[in-house]
This record gives sequence, C-alpha cells and structure tokens, in this order.
Amino acid sequence: MKLAITFLTILFLSNDVLAQEHIFELKSYNTNRKIRQYNRTPEIYHVTHKETTTVVVKKNERQTKEYKELKNQIARLKKTQEGMNNLPTSVPVQKTYNSVPEIIEQIQKYNESALSYGLKKKYLLKAQQLIDRSELSHLVYADSRIHPDKITKFSSLTKNPLDLKIHLKRVIWDLENTRPILVADANNSAPSVNTDSLAIIKDQLASLEEKLKTTQRYETINNGEKSYTRMAYLLQAKVASPTSLFGTFELEKGDYYVMGYDYKKFKRDELLDAVTMKKYGIKPKQMTFSKAKKLIHNSATNEYYLVSQEFKTLFAYLKPTTALATNRVYKNTPTTVVKKTSYASMSPSKTNPSKKVKPIVTYTHKSRIVEDSNFGKTKATLDSYKKAIKESESLTSKLDDHYKALMDGKMNAKRAKEWKNDIIKAEKLHQNIVTMTGKSPKSIKQFNEDMDPKYIDNYYDFSKALSSAKRVSGY
Repeated sequence: MKLAITFLTILFLSNDVLAQEHIFELKSYNTNRKIRQYNRTPEIYHVTHKETTTVVVKKNERQTKEYKELKNQIARLKKTQEGMNNLPTSVPVQKTYNSVPEIIEQIQKYNESALSYGLKKKYLLKAQQLIDRSELSHLVYADSRIHPDKITKFSSLTKNPLDLKIHLKRVIWDLENTRPILVADANNSAPSVNTDSLAIIKDQLASLEEKLKTTQRYETINNGEKSYTRMAYLLQAKVASPTSLFGTFELEKGDYYVMGYDYKKFKRDELLDAVTMKKYGIKPKQMTFSKAKKLIHNSATNEYYLVSQEFKTLFAYLKPTTALATNRVYKNTPTTVVKKTSYASMSPSKTNPSKKVKPIVTYTHKSRIVEDSNFGKTKATLDSYKKAIKESESLTSKLDDHYKALMDGKMNAKRAKEWKNDIIKAEKLHQNIVTMTGKSPKSIKQFNEDMDPKYIDNYYDFSKALSSAKRVSGY
C-alpha cells in the first residue's frame, strides 16, 4: 500500500514538472533585448481556434461523350478494315456482296416492328442465318440451336432493349461500310476488294486518331456533398510587433503544419498536427511551411500564436537566479594577506632583532553574503538605480534630438548652450549610476544579474547617447 502511494506521488509530481516545462513567460523588454542580442526577429502568426465547417463535394470522372464516340468510330473502322483484309477472293465473296442488303433488311424489320420480342425475333434469326452463310462474324441472334456458345453474350443484350437496339445499329453500320469494299469487276463475274476504299478507311482512321489526341478525355461530375464540422486552428496575419506579446503562455503539445490548399475535409491555412497528416497521407511538401512549428496559447487572453520550434528557448523570459531580491547584499569584508617581498626589504622582528619577518597588509574587498537584516538597504539601492534610469530616459531623448539637429544643420548658439547643459547633467547622472553598480566589470555584471533587464537596456541606450554627444560636441 505504502509503495503504491509513493508511486502515485512520484507520478503526479512528474506530470506536474512536465506541465511546468510547457509554461513560459514573455516580456516585451526581454523580447526586444533578445532580438538585438541574436540580431533576429521572430516570425509569429496569429491563430484562431473556432468551429469550422467544410463542405466536400464528392466528384467522379467519366469519359466525355465526344471522346467515347470517336473511340467507337475508330473501333468500327478498324473492324471493317480487318474484315476487308480477311475477305475471301472466290465464290463466297459473291455471297457476301449479295447477302448484305438482305441482312440489313431483316434487322431493320426487327427494329421497326411493334410486336413483342418473342414474335419478332424471327427477323434476327433470319439475319443471323444469312450472316453465317456469308461467312461474316456479326452476332444478332443466338439460342440453343444456333450459336449456343454465344447465348450468354446475346442474353445480356436482350435484357435491356436499348442495349440491343444500339448493338443492332452498329451491326448495320458495319455492314453498310463492308458492301462498298466489294465491287464487281467489268464482266460482273465476281466482286473483288476495292483498293480505293481501303485507302479511304486508312485516311479516316488517321484523321480520327489525330482528333482523339486533342479531345478532352474526362469530365468531372458531382455525386453530392458532405459537411464536416469541427474545432480547427486557422492561420491568420503575421504579428506586426513581436514585442506586443507578453504574459504567461503554454506550449501546446505536438508539431504543427499549415495546409497550403483545400484538401479533402481540410481548409487552406488550417493547422494540422503530425499525427493527423500521417493518418490522411498528407506530406510536408503540401504545406505552407516546409518545417514544423509550435503553437502557443495565452490563457489570460485566450489567444493562439504559431511560432518556430526554437521560439521558447530563444525568447522566453527567465527569472534571474541571483537576484538581490533574495536578500543578497554587498558588504565590506577585511582580508589579511601576507605581502610578497624580498628578504632585504623585510623588517626586523621586535622580539628578535636578528630575525626578519614578512610585512602583513590588510586589504578590504566586497564579498557577497546573505544578510536579511540589510535587505531594506539593498532594496533602497535598487530603487535609486531605477529612479536614475527613469531620469536618464528623458536625457537620452534630448541628446538624440540635439545630435539630429546638428546633422540636419539646425544647430544654433542657443541650442548649443542647451546641448552643453544636457551633456553636463547626463555626465553627472552617469557617474551616480556608476557609483551604484561599481566600476569593476565583475561588480557591474553581478549588478546586472540582479536588475530587471528593462532598466539595463535603457542604461545602455543612455550611455551610448552620452558617449556620442561628448565625442561629437567636444565637451
């Protein structure tokens, strides 16, 4: 039982730590400072999270009517060409030539008759008998006595009267195109193959096949619509100023991509995580950004933003771990040091004059110690520093204006006098600030760690403006 409780405690603590890792803070002055430090402005995009409905139109493709008709014409011409090349050259040719009109007549009688299929199928039977005797290969009728091997194929045609009607029209067309191929010779002895007709068919085939290449093959048809309603993240405009983001943010789980166009049930500019993309077979190259990004959320304003993978690492505000607010102060501490010197310069011992001793020197230096009783004094120093920096802001602005006036040729005697007075004030304030922070690089560094970065940045601007003013003016 005790072990189980311990395990649950560890589990809850682990989850809490993981949750905290996704929470971070942004401060405008810190973001501005990082931008200057990295010489890099982060790309941040507004994101909305709202209910979205996508209407998907189900579409199918089918061959166009014109394309199908051309294909059928080509198929019929090829069949005619093939039949012509295989026609016999003896007596059966005469039979074929003479039988074609009667075959067509029997088929047309069937098509024009208003009787039921059972009563008028005799015309098709007669036509099929003539076809068989003429050594042609067309099929217009089949039963258990004639062409029993083709009953299944013929039955599929008779099930739909329209299919049978279309099939019979094609047979008539083929027969009409077969007869001109067979012409009688000068003595009317027997028909023979008309070579001119062969050339015409070849030209017709070439023309139709060329036309087929430029004919639209498929057309899209709609088979209804389906709506999908869901909560979705949608990309909006780019954030104009990255420093406008401040407060506490949460890093949402997962990596996100942005749809480059409408696809299936997803909209253009919709954010998709890697799991969803894999499920629907969407590749990163189909997305607006090739690299994955992160989604952050400001719970206080309920606003979402899309940022780069390294945004949190680069721009999150980290609270100083060595802040003076933890009651750490500077205190003068004496330290005894034995000064290094030559034996000749050593002083005689008072107790034993024949023996020389090394001189002892006491140095005083500042050491950092924790001392709660002095916290009020430390806080007062910080407050004085902040007040001085606040005062420097107006002087920075004045010095910049004087410099601009000089560059624009607008400097006069009156303004030059004001400039000199402002430089003197700035120099005095600067010395006070230096006194607070200390002159050594180490003490300045330590003071900077304890101070809000906003004030440090303002001090740097002030120091830079003063240095430039002194250099240009010569004061």
